[in-house]
Amino acid sequence: MSEPVSADYSGQHMRNVLAIFFSLLIVVSSARATTPQVPPEILAKARSLRLSERDEWRRLLHYRKDFFGGWTSEADGLNFFVASHGRTDPDSELEATLAGFFSTEKRVLEGKGQPAQSPRCQFPARYEFLDHELGLSKLVPSQDCKEWDDFRNRVATKSVTLVFSSFYSGNPSSTYGHSLLRLNKSSRADGDEHPNERQELLDSGVNFAALQTTKNPILYTIYGLAGVFQGVFSNVPYYYKVREYGDFESRDLWEFDLGLTPTEVDRLVAHLWELGSTYFDYYYLTENCSYHMLTLVEAAAPRTHLVDRVPSYVIPTDTVKAFFDDGLVRKTNFRASLNSQFRQRLLRLSSDEEKELRRLVADDRDTERPSVILPAETFVPDARARIADAYMDYVDLHYARELYQKQDEFTAPKEKLLVARSRLPMTAPLDFSTPPVASPNLSHGSARAMVLRAENQNHGGATAFAIRFALHDLIDPPKGLPVGADIDFFHLELRVWDKPMRVAVENAVLFGIGTYAPLDAYTRKSSWRAKIGLQRVDDARCVNCTAGGVSGGYGYAGQFQFGADVLGYAMIDAEGFTSPNFAGEKFTLRGGPLLGLRLRFSESLAWLTETHYFWSVSTPHFESLQIDSRLRLVPAGTTWGLDLRGIWKTESREVTLGLLHYF
Repeated sequence: MSEPVSADYSGQHMRNVLAIFFSLLIVVSSARATTPQVPPEILAKARSLRLSERDEWRRLLHYRKDFFGGWTSEADGLNFFVASHGRTDPDSELEATLAGFFSTEKRVLEGKGQPAQSPRCQFPARYEFLDHELGLSKLVPSQDCKEWDDFRNRVATKSVTLVFSSFYSGNPSSTYGHSLLRLNKSSRADGDEHPNERQELLDSGVNFAALQTTKNPILYTIYGLAGVFQGVFSNVPYYYKVREYGDFESRDLWEFDLGLTPTEVDRLVAHLWELGSTYFDYYYLTENCSYHMLTLVEAAAPRTHLVDRVPSYVIPTDTVKAFFDDGLVRKTNFRASLNSQFRQRLLRLSSDEEKELRRLVADDRDTERPSVILPAETFVPDARARIADAYMDYVDLHYARELYQKQDEFTAPKEKLLVARSRLPMTAPLDFSTPPVASPNLSHGSARAMVLRAENQNHGGATAFAIRFALHDLIDPPKGLPVGADIDFFHLELRVWDKPMRVAVENAVLFGIGTYAPLDAYTRKSSWRAKIGLQRVDDARCVNCTAGGVSGGYGYAGQFQFGADVLGYAMIDAEGFTSPNFAGEKFTLRGGPLLGLRLRFSESLAWLTETHYFWSVSTPHFESLQIDSRLRLVPAGTTWGLDLRGIWKTESREVTLGLLHYF
């Protein structure tokens, strides 16, 4: 038997147990005190109002319906969510966000340079929405949000402008153009203030772009299509973007002032701050720069329905049209690139004056740096001033990067030119009140469908159906689009042959691009094109079979005026294709010269003829001549047109007539 416990020991033991119990009670109470608690009446009101189902909430969180009927946010960075399952659960994210507003504790955010913030400081747009619905400001603890306040004061936004940067084939991400926003320190959208250009350059540019991990254009396209890159919002001075697009890349800028209310402008700035802590998987054709300009403005202005106005793939021109269709554009402004400025100055010169300009440019090319020779004194002062202004623009255009990098061998002669120019009379400023090109919102639909009838000498008749998702070729209506470019994405043509009846692929272009830059005394840019996809082959390799591969060409172009706008080009073209049906090697190479001629009689009517002469490098060895000629008529003001095409080959002849529709 055990000995009995003494009364003193038993009392001491009981006191120890009670001490531990009360200590644990204090710890638990303290823990509960630090856990943010949402007043029950606030939570009940949020649920009764079904705030998590409101468009305002879903847009602020970028929720979209997923394949299974639920909701998933397009934001991929976990910093953007307070609840552990907030990316796929709007209800839990709203309640977790509410709880976070009642806490002053800062969250440690993932990512380089991300400051720790409390939910109220990190999500000012969410707070504004929930405060308006629930009256939070009288209940939540006050907080000092220094980083957010500094950002808001720095951008000092009173109005917003949509900016469209024209097409640029030097970068795959800019082939279709580019969209961004400008945050204006003036209320220009209301027409109350008319800031000068210098003030506008000091505004803030809002950009969404991929964090590139490769400069290889092929890899970039593959990664962009697959969503490998992270896409992020950034905020930079607007003059950086003007320098990049207008000076370095010679891209005109279209600026569309948006009619947002002051409340919507404030909410846009607040939401932009929220987006700075996250990223989106960047998809070249869907979640791209243009798409997220739409989602940003939609979150700020719930009355708008911009995303509904564009197809599932988003082209920058479609973004511009969506803003016009929603009635948000109040004013349009054209900002000419250096190239457009230079071209307008050329129009002011007489033939003798331009001849003198060419002499200066020739001296410039001999030395490979700006010349310090001014126009000859045989010209009157006003003429010398016009020539000097044109030459100064030429120097800025062709040595933009060297001057920006302040390389002495370029900046020194430029400074001497400026001093000499200061001694000549002033010239009238350039006038772009009537832009030299049409606004992108006036362009034809980015997609095109066609039904056509074909008659082939060897294979009989066929009915074909074709669709091109984007964007433009050399004989499409040119208004609002690049006149010297061929941009082709996912172009599919299926044929139903009459005898024997069968369905076959005529063409399936995954991606194709061509740029035809006319040569002149001031420009020595080359022309080139490339394409990847499937096509029907009907020559010595196989008869009426489908092959896949790549093709491309490199050469030069020229432009003339002979009663019609004439574009001519000459290239060395090559292609490599493979098919299991090839008679010889299963992968064949062939190449040769290409001559092209486009006549544009009007915006409605154009004719294009290309002549190819190919030599086969691999077996079977053969030569082939092909002449491809097509005439297209698209009456002004319509979305319908006719396409007549004739193809003459060494092996066969074919004629097609098609009805097309842009949408």
